[in-house]
Amino acid sequence: MLSLGAQAALAVGPASAALKIWQTAAGGAVTKRRSLGGNIIGSPAAVVTAGHTIAVYAVGTNRQLYSYAQPTPGAAFTGPVKLTSNGGLTGTLIAIPNANGAVSVFARTVTGSLRAKWQSAAGGPFTSSASLGGHIAGDLAGVAAGDGAVSLYGTGTDGRQYADRQAAAFGVFGGWVVI
Repeated sequence: MLSLGAQAALAVGPASAALKIWQTAAGGAVTKRRSLGGNIIGSPAAVVTAGHTIAVYAVGTNRQLYSYAQPTPGAAFTGPVKLTSNGGLTGTLIAIPNANGAVSVFARTVTGSLRAKWQSAAGGPFTSSASLGGHIAGDLAGVAAGDGAVSLYGTGTDGRQYADRQAAAFGVFGGWVVI
């Protein structure tokens, strides 16, 4: 467990393993390191869950989506747990907590389209998924608005900036438009 004010980070380490690195005290040197296992590409995405634990999402070298999670606040991470079966993911993904505490994860495929995977309720399984289409060339950015609606941003294969937004929280996405 981190002491008050101590910092932790997630990174890709040797042999593509997911790593947690941290301080033992606020302002101290970052001297602790633990492999979370697995082999990942891109940067992992982390969120603080509704249960005050940390959940980490990453794309494996086999191009599948994986999660690592703490069962209780400050506990060791469990995982990796495979969340997808159709693969084809690449790059750095994003994870966004929704208004109800459930998490949505968005990742780009090797063909440039976007895939979404989400929980229906906070702490629940990732049972829902969808293709959001698009022709995105780089990493994504996303944000949940105050009302919970999610907006996603990316650079298209044509070099232009695109956005795809929900009209309301938990609604369908409207389709990629040039911004």
